[in-house]
Amino acid sequence: MKKDKYYEVAEKMYTEQFITVAGIAKRLGINERTIKRWKKDGDWSEKRYQYLHKHTISKDDIYTFCKTMLANFNSELQNGNKIDTSRLNVFLNLVEELVKKEQQDFELEEFIKVAQKRLDYEEEMLKEMENEMKAAMQEELNNSI
Repeated sequence: MKKDKYYEVAEKMYTEQFITVAGIAKRLGINERTIKRWKKDGDWSEKRYQYLHKHTISKDDIYTFCKTMLANFNSELQNGNKIDTSRLNVFLNLVEELVKKEQQDFELEEFIKVAQKRLDYEEEMLKEMENEMKAAMQEELNNSI
């Protein structure tokens, strides 16, 4: 039953948000072994690689993604959560890749628009996930009564 509700959310957390298996298990309240099985069966490592490759083609993409990761780190720290070492390593690798890329000038206003659009999308997605989880928990509570 939980796979129907949380599999896609867990996969997205792993592949796109670079949250560790332990972090996903803790946040979703699912056994870590279950997340590991889903990761293996769904080939999440390859999907993460593909996502990263797809989103790191240009300097602008890498810069925007690094900015988003920093905002996520800041939010997690403000909420009292620890940042997974693997996510920090991904961030450092992206910064290194950014330095290697050929310099491309772009307007600061354009960067702000792109970064804000990405942040708005993530906030919207997180709110949607939170609402879905609350509804699922309420449904489970109603069913247990």
